[in-house]
Amino acid sequence: MQLTGAWLSEAIEMSVDLVDAISGRCGRFPGALEGGATWFGVIGDTNAPIEGSDWWKLFEDDKPQDWDVFTQPGGLEPDAENLEWLLQTPETLKLPPEDPRRRAQGRVYYERLARGKNENWIQRYVHAKYGEDPSGTAVFRGSFKRSFHVKRGGVVDQGRLLLIGQDFGRHPCSLICQPTGSGGIAVLEEVIAEDVGLETHVNRTLKPILYSDRYIGCMMACVGDPSGISKGNFLEENSFDVLRRLGIPAFPAVTNNLDPRINAVEQLLLQQRDGGPALAIDEDRCPMLVRAMNGSYRFGKTKGGLTKPAPEKDHPWSDLADDLQYVCLAVNSGLVNVIAKRIRPRAPRQERMRVSAGGWT
Repeated sequence: MQLTGAWLSEAIEMSVDLVDAISGRCGRFPGALEGGATWFGVIGDTNAPIEGSDWWKLFEDDKPQDWDVFTQPGGLEPDAENLEWLLQTPETLKLPPEDPRRRAQGRVYYERLARGKNENWIQRYVHAKYGEDPSGTAVFRGSFKRSFHVKRGGVVDQGRLLLIGQDFGRHPCSLICQPTGSGGIAVLEEVIAEDVGLETHVNRTLKPILYSDRYIGCMMACVGDPSGISKGNFLEENSFDVLRRLGIPAFPAVTNNLDPRINAVEQLLLQQRDGGPALAIDEDRCPMLVRAMNGSYRFGKTKGGLTKPAPEKDHPWSDLADDLQYVCLAVNSGLVNVIAKRIRPRAPRQERMRVSAGGWT
């Protein structure tokens, strides 16, 4: 096809692979001998995609430089568009377009659309926002609220302990957190590794961040998967030994049982500190954790449609969620105080001055 432009209607219902194929045919008409096209390109309209899907990645993570994405206000938002033309009656059509009664009539369209639908469907098709993957159930679906728990520009409390949640394995992810004085947790930064060993991850990615100006003056310690105490087949070191050798005090979490770990996170998600969340996540430095909490960390489903009892092991979502669980366990169990005492530098011991017995004669 020799096209000037193309329009992709309901784009997310198409394969994302079609975008390159279609855009490659645009700008070919009129040809150069006919003066060329004064404009060419592709326009698409769509409801919001599932967060983490291929379309979502094009909109958010891998957006081409010559793309623009415009988000229309949701149908129930105060600034919703085109309400004056939806579901109008002969009577309301006689009113001026800006009349509140006419807009209220148009809003009924979206109110009816939302009846009997699940929350994820309403999020995408009524509110024009990204939705969760419907293939499973988000682990923290009932306790995590992005608008409340996610904040921009997390502030580091200089001098206070940094507690690093650490997952082991071939993709050893770290989560830099800071327990607050009020018993909450500030999740400051995620550090994700891909197909490397623990020592390489610590030296190449984790330590350069920990020793940056952002965290200067803070003591630090790791709390990780208790299975890390197992030694390998070829070395006499376990994962915690490696961390200590690299200069990071490391402690196993109090348990690796799933229920206490999830409950430790939910306990903080459902609490407040000084009018804000007890568990606050930095949006800019922890984007993958936010996605994990928002639905990417989920209970899968069997072929028969039943929910599985354990969350799916899916890197990096499950790794970062595990890190957060270890940190929350440490805070809720009082392990943080034990760690702080054990790593606090001790004052040098002063020798008592020897006094000669002759001084008393």
